[in-house]
Parts: sequence; structure tokens; C-alpha cells
Amino acid sequence: MKKIWDILGKKHAIDVLIFIYEHPGEMQKTIIEAESSGRSSRLERIADLIKAGYVRDESTGADWTAISYFVTEEGAKVARSLINIERGVDVIETDHGASAPEGHKVK
Repeated sequence: MKKIWDILGKKHAIDVLIFIYEHPGEMQKTIIEAESSGRSSRLERIADLIKAGYVRDESTGADWTAISYFVTEEGAKVARSLINIERGVDVIETDHGASAPEGHKVK
């Protein structure tokens, strides 16, 4: 499980993963220029996400310079979970070992 934290803890990793999830098939230039800052970091994160197995690249036929990016099944799970966290949705309910329902209430 350490691998995911090593990747997601890097600058722009979450942004890049979610962008690719929400825009499947986008080209590298579009992904790294989605925000005005951090272009080199975003480029590095694409490579990191591919290496970790969360994103895959696909070239279109003879034009090897036209590379599109897609999330893998595992990448989609992570992206959906991150989006749910951002929205404040509980991914999985758990009591975290609380002894009683009162343990869940903020005082």
C-alpha cells in the first residue's frame, strides 16, 4: 500500500490523475497545461502514474507523437475515491473501533 502514498504525496499527482479520469484520451500537452503552473511536475507525475499502473498511454497508429492517456481500472478506483473524499462522501462506513455510537459524535 505504500506505493499509492508515495505517488499521491507528490506535487500535482492527484490533480493529474483526476484530470485524466475526467478527460480520458487527452493528449499530454492538454494535461500539463490544464493549470498555469507546475508543467514540469505534471509531466513527471504522468510518468509516475504510468509506472505505478494507475494510468496507461496509447499512441494512435502511425503518429507516435499523438499519445493519449487513460486511467487503468485501479487508477479509476483511486480517482473515484479521491473525488468522493473531496465531496465529503464516506467511502466505507466504519466505527474505527469505537466502543459505542457516541464515539462517532463530535463534541
